[in-house]
Amino acid sequence: MPGDSGLLLIGVFNTNRTKEYASLTGTIRLQKKNKISKTK
Repeated sequence: MPGDSGLLLIGVFNTNRTKEYASLTGTIRLQKKNKISKTK
């Protein structure tokens, strides 16, 4: 968003194959916004 100076993390992940499950790959995008609501 314009004017939002939050943190952004983008990456690729993969899991190991096990006896029960096949390996899995994908991407992830995490964004932390700077808007902090003040608590009462």
